[in-house]
Amino acid sequence: MCLAGQGNISRRLQSITKSDVTHVQYPLDDFNYQITNLAIDMRDGIRLTKLVEILSGRDDYSQHLRWPAISHTHRIHNLGIALTAIQNERINLCADDGTSVTADDIETGVREKTFLVLWLLISRWKLPRYLENVHLRNEIRILKKLLSIRKKKLPAVKVPTGSI
Repeated sequence: MCLAGQGNISRRLQSITKSDVTHVQYPLDDFNYQITNLAIDMRDGIRLTKLVEILSGRDDYSQHLRWPAISHTHRIHNLGIALTAIQNERINLCADDGTSVTADDIETGVREKTFLVLWLLISRWKLPRYLENVHLRNEIRILKKLLSIRKKKLPAVKVPTGSI
């Protein structure tokens, strides 16, 4: 049972095992997810969607992406999938001023909104894991002590006025 010199290995394996050997490779399997420029690389929505999948432990969002994302509508579609995935994880995409992050904001390269989305992802998944490992009890105790000192009223000091 040697397969040396076989051109189509699946045909030979099918004759041996009596089962079909299939493999499907999607275009995004060869995609380079490395981020080199944050302002540009997040605009197509593919990397953001993959980031949400990795952090949430799901893998069903990428199958809806359009690749290659060469047009504005493809990028907006991909970013819509990414933002919907973020909202499905119960993350509120609103800034402090009340404006919400849209796919068009990220596609046009609004850095503040892109950073907001990334910060919301980090604070949702990675920050709690980091804070579990940091011993904050001592710092919290010190801060509570300082706060209680500031809340205490200082004794009233009477300064005599009058002639000497």
